Amino acid sequence: MDFCYKMDQAKPKGGEDMGFYEEMRSYVLRHGAINNAYLDRFKAGALSDSEFQQFAIEFYNFARFFPKILVAQLVNTEDEAVA
Repeated sequence: MDFCYKMDQAKPKGGEDMGFYEEMRSYVLRHGAINNAYLDRFKAGALSDSEFQQFAIEFYNFARFFPKILVAQLVNTEDEAVA
């Protein structure tokens, strides 16, 4: 399942502001965090072994520390409705 499909599933229902949704969707899909040559090569399976190994190391560390990152974010969020 790709990111664009997931974004389509998040569309507002009924009378909600579709203009804002479309503007934010367009912004996200153009953003360099998801729209870049590295991710294109990753999706196509065209990374070298060393590039894939570097990705695995970085992703492991992100996944390993994610619970701590999430807890810190939740503890420091003033509005519980936002958390």
